Amino acid sequence: MKAVLLKRLGLTRKNLNSNMGRRTSAWVFFTILVIGFMIMQPTAWRYQDDLVSARSEGALQTFESMLKNADVLEFPEIISRAPQVRGARVYDISGTSLYAFGPFPSFAPNGKDSPEKASLEGQAVQDLWRVEFDNRRYLIAVNVLGNDIVDSSRDFTLRILAIVMVLGLLAKMLATYAIDRSVQRPMDKMIFSLQQARLSGEKLLVVDKDIEKSEFGALVQEYNSLIESQISIEKQVEAKQLSLEHLAHHDQLTQLPNRLQCKRLLKQNVAASKRHNRRMAVYLADLDNFKLFNDRFDQRTGDLVVAEIAQRLMAIAREEDTVGRLDGDEFIIIQNDIESWDSVPAMAQHIQAAISEPLKHRGMRMSVHSSMGIATFPSGAQDADELLNNATYALQEAKQNGRGRVQMFTDEIREKVLDRVQLEEEIKIGIQKNQFEMYYQPKIDLATSKVTGAEALIRWIHPERGFVSPDDFIAVAEETGLIIPLSDWILDNVCSQIVLWNRIGLPEMQIAINLSALQFQDPDLVGKVAATIAKHGIETRHLELEITESAIMDDADEAIKLLKSFRELGVSLAIDDFGTGYSSLSYLKQFPVHTLKVDQAFVREMDEDSADAVIVKAIIGLCQQFNMKVVAEGIETDKQRQLLRDFGAQIGQGYFFSKPLPAVDFGRWVLNKQQETVAQIPVKKAANG
Repeated sequence: MKAVLLKRLGLTRKNLNSNMGRRTSAWVFFTILVIGFMIMQPTAWRYQDDLVSARSEGALQTFESMLKNADVLEFPEIISRAPQVRGARVYDISGTSLYAFGPFPSFAPNGKDSPEKASLEGQAVQDLWRVEFDNRRYLIAVNVLGNDIVDSSRDFTLRILAIVMVLGLLAKMLATYAIDRSVQRPMDKMIFSLQQARLSGEKLLVVDKDIEKSEFGALVQEYNSLIESQISIEKQVEAKQLSLEHLAHHDQLTQLPNRLQCKRLLKQNVAASKRHNRRMAVYLADLDNFKLFNDRFDQRTGDLVVAEIAQRLMAIAREEDTVGRLDGDEFIIIQNDIESWDSVPAMAQHIQAAISEPLKHRGMRMSVHSSMGIATFPSGAQDADELLNNATYALQEAKQNGRGRVQMFTDEIREKVLDRVQLEEEIKIGIQKNQFEMYYQPKIDLATSKVTGAEALIRWIHPERGFVSPDDFIAVAEETGLIIPLSDWILDNVCSQIVLWNRIGLPEMQIAINLSALQFQDPDLVGKVAATIAKHGIETRHLELEITESAIMDDADEAIKLLKSFRELGVSLAIDDFGTGYSSLSYLKQFPVHTLKVDQAFVREMDEDSADAVIVKAIIGLCQQFNMKVVAEGIETDKQRQLLRDFGAQIGQGYFFSKPLPAVDFGRWVLNKQQETVAQIPVKKAANG
């Protein structure tokens, strides 16, 4: 960088010598040459004039004194002996040449009458003497020695120029010396100082104070100011990059590492544990029914709870451990360097206790519970991905076995999970290859024993597994989202079957279809049902949709809007498994439903004096107040049928009447039941008379 700066500024000895020194010396030389010539040339000219005049005047005085006692004939001798005279010519007053000696100047008189006015020709400087002798006037043209100066005036000028040039060269030498003293040496010093300057970050620091205050120091300061601006911009960019990096790898609510960052840290920790032969564990904690918690309060309250739980987990974790947030209600704790496996259950208890500790908000005490899955390394896992997957499998097992449980990962759990994954793929294939079949369980009018309808139940006859229980594949379908295409298939199949039964003359019936909680959240559900009904051309009163109580309570306000849309469509609605959820009476009276189904858990153990009988009787009485029909599920004995009829239930369903039947068998059963009902009607005998 320093070399670039010196090059950019042109601060090299070669450039300085060839540019500044040469230009400065040349200017000094020519300046002194011109000034010297201008000063010395007029002085030389004045000196020449004074010298010639002095010499001419001295010669004239001597010449005049020599002529005082001589005659004209003595002129040659006098002139030859006159000092400073090289040659002369004597004229009388009329201009007639009387005598000539040596080299003499010539002149031509202007006129015969005025010889004094004759003008000299030839030489640049001449003397014309006018002499009176013996009352006669003579004109003498004299060439004195002073004319040598006049003749060599050009040589004299060249001499002056030579002198000035010598003075100029001396001046150049003095200028070069002065430059070396005043400019070159400080310049060399500055270059050396710049070369010895040290970098502070990206800035260039000049140690020498004199250089720092000089013009070149100002250039360095300007350079540093540009560097500072660039550094400032780079720092801003770097800060934004760090901010984006933080946002990309941390949860915004809790500031904990997010899923991406947790996976990265987990890989690093596993690699370190492999190198140092250490043990570690991963804890996955999922808040139970946290969505319901949010619905009961509000989103902001839910965020406060999540943030508080994050702080609690950070408080119980060690410095070398990692706490992260994988999802909305799922946390991860990575515990490193475990001394004993016995500490893992204890850590799990600490985590459970920290989460379940009541929170105070707006004067209320709120409690949140969690399910937890635990996996360890190196036992049971070979890398970070497998370790996290094992913890996830354990968490799923804990949630399936009930809320608030802790489950350690085992190989059996892995087998169950892998089987579940395999089952998921087979469900997809089953939908594509139409391996599923609809069964129908009759609904009976408890008062008349007539068939009023049926509940459609899906069954899977697997080509390899054989009969697969709905309890096995429905849960997997809901977890994976396959319940949506499966439910669409059910709706289309049932509507098609209703059309077929109407064609063969079966009595008018209402067929109920179960809607899953996930399907109930589909914003296009009403449109799909309406389109399917229109596709098959059935009447809406022939179709009933059963929604579980828990599915409705996930978002009661939205559920009410959706139920109203179905009612406007003309589809009958029923709440399934009533009594097992968390619905309140205030919501129940707002639900635009037609039927309420009592869960079979209350019916199965019911007798005259049992608590279940009291509950069932209360539910039936409540429905009568809300003008709802009651369907009792799980009737297995005639005593149960009679009690439910006496309590006021209108419809019964259960194995006492019939198990679920395939569509063909159900059609035959309905026809047989219809004939039995007709046969049981008493025939009045005609009176004899």
